[in-house]
Amino acid sequence: MEKIVSGGKEVDGCTTCGAFWFDLGEISELTEGRITPTAVDPSPEAKLPSVADGRDRAETRPMARMHRLAATLMCPRCGRALSALDFQATGVPVVFCRDCSGILVPSASAVKLAERFRFIRDHAQLYADLGASMADEVRKRFDFGSVGGRIPYRYGALQIPLPIVVPLSAGIRGTRSFPLATGALILLPFMLYLFSHLGGESVRWVDARVSLISGAGFVPGAYWSLLAYAFLPGALLPLLGGGLFLAILGPQLEERLGIWPFLGCFALSGISAGIVHLVLGRVGAPSALGSAGAVAGVLGSYLVFFPNVPIRMYGMGRVMSVPAYLFACIWIVALLVNDYGMGGLGGWVRGFLNPFPLSIWGSLAGFGSGALYALAIRGKEEGVI
Repeated sequence: MEKIVSGGKEVDGCTTCGAFWFDLGEISELTEGRITPTAVDPSPEAKLPSVADGRDRAETRPMARMHRLAATLMCPRCGRALSALDFQATGVPVVFCRDCSGILVPSASAVKLAERFRFIRDHAQLYADLGASMADEVRKRFDFGSVGGRIPYRYGALQIPLPIVVPLSAGIRGTRSFPLATGALILLPFMLYLFSHLGGESVRWVDARVSLISGAGFVPGAYWSLLAYAFLPGALLPLLGGGLFLAILGPQLEERLGIWPFLGCFALSGISAGIVHLVLGRVGAPSALGSAGAVAGVLGSYLVFFPNVPIRMYGMGRVMSVPAYLFACIWIVALLVNDYGMGGLGGWVRGFLNPFPLSIWGSLAGFGSGALYALAIRGKEEGVI
């Protein structure tokens, strides 16, 4: 390989096959457009053996070919074994060294990554303007509701500007296996909700015993409540909303982390959110039940691993597709609008949407815990931790 100077940095490139080697942090030279790759044929992928004589069709897929390529190579920096990686869930396979965090990008993959990230670069200002426009729209509707005590309804094709932000789909490949943990986290609260409402008052007292009292601190029984409150939704709408977040974001995150680390992310985020709600929640605000904090942690972890994955979402009366990082920003704006301490929505509407809401500080704590959890795992994988 020869040295290629880009933006004041030197990266390694092969003039024969068109592949690039990027040390830790250098791949931004490609994704940010300072390197213009050229497709070269034959590429390392093109030289891989073809599939024939009844072999599994799955082996013809780019990721399978990249796994076979990685098995034949050693890291040029540390001499360790290499492995294939789907770069930032873009569907573009690269070869990755888990010890020194170097990345080998074959020519075909370099061209695909340049094209995918060029769209993000070309539309960066559009995304920024969209976020500012939505924030301004939310502020106007929030002011209207605060002064008039009403919420403006505008009927039309999904034009009901309620401060609700939910994902509808994620532009990412499907998972290879059934997401068992995600399915269990969706099904268990639903079953408990049905059981509590079919059982009548003799069972509903559990809600009052398990719910976390805002700003009360660690009262007797709070430790057990921290473990259970995330699985006992107080109303149907937050149950459906949390289930939708998990159904859209959970399968990919579970496949990326594994079942037990994924469950650990959910549990840690829920407990962290509950602790902050107990300590920093506004005194006199409603008690908290439901998976809002834990689901916020799932969103935080998803943002770390899949920041640029397009998410089709409903928010403030609109349906649109935005990158995951912008979806997280819009979600935080909706939190501010819904917060009790800001006097946003009328009490009867809040009670209808969610009679047991988590405080904004609790939701942000769950989000932050999930993001830190994912960063720790990613740092361990890359040898930083």
